[in-house]
Amino acid sequence: FTENGFFTNEDYRLVPNLLNQRDIKLPDIKDENGTVLLSLEDSIPPVPLEFALDRKETAMTNILCRWVVDYAWEGLQGLDGETTFAGFKDIFEPTDTTTTECFSCEDNNPCSPLAVPGKYYYAGCKNKNYVQCSSHGQCFGKRCSSGT
Repeated sequence: FTENGFFTNEDYRLVPNLLNQRDIKLPDIKDENGTVLLSLEDSIPPVPLEFALDRKETAMTNILCRWVVDYAWEGLQGLDGETTFAGFKDIFEPTDTTTTECFSCEDNNPCSPLAVPGKYYYAGCKNKNYVQCSSHGQCFGKRCSSGT
């Protein structure tokens, strides 16, 4: 790896540090005399990322992303043992969140410790209210925005 975290191999130099778009030089469209009829450089924006990667870069990105998801499937913990990421399992296989349990900072505080590791928002006991926890165990009663 370079000092900035890029691969030293030229084929993988942008993996995993992918750019949002990559400039691709497109040839001008010319007539049989060589006169430029259309300059594509001026009329077409850079190709979106999903079309800009070549096969090797795409394969390497796929391998790295699959490893990251697998490694963090059940969640990640910091050196202090605290959950820093609840895991991809919660994203891709959410559990049924239907519950009759409600929370408040006064009576049923979910924040210290967290009632569910990695979860910082809970249903409040009052209509259109919720509870937000800080990463330091603080509890905040909040009102839902209108329309939610």
